[in-house]
Amino acid sequence: MMPYVAIDSECAMLLTARTPSVASRSTLLRTGAAGVLLVLCCAAAASAQEPRTVLVLYSEQWLGPATAPFTQSLRESLVASPTVQLEAQHLDIARFAGEAHDRVLADWLRSRYRGRHLSAVLALGVPASVFATRYGEAIWPGARTIHVSIDGDQARIAIERGDSVIVRSLQYRPTVEYALQLFPAVRHVWLISGATEQDQRWLAIAEADLAPLNNRVRIEPISGLRWDDLLAKVRQMPPDAVAVGVMFGADADGRNFVVGEALLDVARAANRPFFAVTSWAFGSGAIGGYIVDATQIGRLAAETVVRIVTDPAAANVPQVETAALRWMFDAIQLRRWNIDESRLPAGSLVLNRELPAWRRYLWPILATCLLVASQAAIIGALLVQRRQRRRVQVALRASEEKARASYDEVRDLAGRLISAREGERTRIARDLHDDIGQRVASLSIGLSRIQRQIPDASNPARQSLSDLEQQSTQLSADLRHLSHELHPGALEHLGLLEALRERCDDFSQESGVSVRLDVSEAWRDVSDALALCLYRVAQEALRNVATHAKAQNVTVSLGQVDGHVMMHVADDGCGFDPTAKSGRLGLGLVSLNERVHMLGGVLDVTAARGAGTRIAVRLPKGESHAAEGGAR
Repeated sequence: MMPYVAIDSECAMLLTARTPSVASRSTLLRTGAAGVLLVLCCAAAASAQEPRTVLVLYSEQWLGPATAPFTQSLRESLVASPTVQLEAQHLDIARFAGEAHDRVLADWLRSRYRGRHLSAVLALGVPASVFATRYGEAIWPGARTIHVSIDGDQARIAIERGDSVIVRSLQYRPTVEYALQLFPAVRHVWLISGATEQDQRWLAIAEADLAPLNNRVRIEPISGLRWDDLLAKVRQMPPDAVAVGVMFGADADGRNFVVGEALLDVARAANRPFFAVTSWAFGSGAIGGYIVDATQIGRLAAETVVRIVTDPAAANVPQVETAALRWMFDAIQLRRWNIDESRLPAGSLVLNRELPAWRRYLWPILATCLLVASQAAIIGALLVQRRQRRRVQVALRASEEKARASYDEVRDLAGRLISAREGERTRIARDLHDDIGQRVASLSIGLSRIQRQIPDASNPARQSLSDLEQQSTQLSADLRHLSHELHPGALEHLGLLEALRERCDDFSQESGVSVRLDVSEAWRDVSDALALCLYRVAQEALRNVATHAKAQNVTVSLGQVDGHVMMHVADDGCGFDPTAKSGRLGLGLVSLNERVHMLGGVLDVTAARGAGTRIAVRLPKGESHAAEGGAR
């Protein structure tokens, strides 16, 4: 709309000038002419870009055998013309025929397309052409009619109307003559046809075309039969007969068929060669013949549509074209009837030619080879990885064995050291108690005897002897205490509980820290090895409390649960941070950890700064562990 507005404004300004001169009038005329041309060009460009609707009017139902190849060829040929939009309407003449039906259908189509503009109506087949000739102007006013694939009187009528026509020429005689060349013994030619009016019209065309051959063979129309009777008949064709498919829309019972499917079943059932004259019969078992190609008809129809739609001037010039015929054959049927391709007419098109096996299965073969190669590569990679993994596993296993052997050696050495230390402690304790302790005791007794020999209490020598006696007595007590520290005799003679009570009492007296010993009611005596281990843990824990904990209370708990001996030593001291470098376990606790592991147990130290320390020991009660620990 904008070009129209701009031109009108400029003309108004020119027409309203106060003193128009000759030059201004000339300018006005030139501007007006340019505006008219611009309007016409814009209108033509807009018209060229507007979509043009073309209705394809099919004679048969949409499943008709010629519909698919014709429609596909038509659409493919119109791809380059995006402004053309196709619509379809199927008359289905085979099932709904008659003038009364046509009038009803025309009224319905008139109401459906009222108010819509169609550029062209493409009528496919004689029935659609007749319908478009009678009712097209009333239903689609202003639309150009293109008659496709028609012949006979209807083609003449369409040409006289000035419509564009693509004439179909069905020629049965060349096909039958070639069949007689291939099979010289043939004396009967069967024309297979249905029972509808259209079937009979096609049959009449075929009989008229084959009339000149009546002196050579007998032309026998096979039509108007029930479907089962027709199949039974073609199964028993005489040896000197061939069949030609004409048309089969319905049988004598009124049962409707899709022509291609019907001819397919007939060709399969026939025991003699089956020929055809239309391309849509291919794939139905027909050998072939002099064929009207539906694909070529589709291309011609597309060219006519484009010419009429894109060139309005050419639309008024009628055009008559004839669909070309060509020899076409089915390679599968040629092989079935042992017909060599060298016997075919020159320029024949052989369809459905069987490719070599490697060509038929090229992509599956390539895909299989690729899959096998991929699997082989994957398998090879897996084998290499497996080999490397085995090497790594062997090396890792050897390293683990070495580490385990080294660990076992270290553990055995640690056990031997602990056992040797216990033995040395026992020896030193015995020497201190039995030898040095006795001699110190004897020295103390001698000093006491010498002291009594000096009667004067104020004698300085007597006072010195008294001091020496007290020191020797204290030394004897210290030696006895050290002997008990190194090897508690109470543990050996009185048992673990009494030894712990004695040690707890001594610790309380020495440090002033309250120590409580809690023993579970389920407690039972344990082996010497376990008793010694538990005593050493308690002894070291109490020593650490005295040295580092600054605790006021200590609790030592003993119990037995599920075949295990449990001992806990907890204090309320300052504790420590286990994550800190200074919070690492001391040498004493490390030694205790090794001692506990020797017996198959676990030692756990729990501590927190300001929350005290808790040592937990869990040892199996089994005699095997105790014996093992004792042996070490």
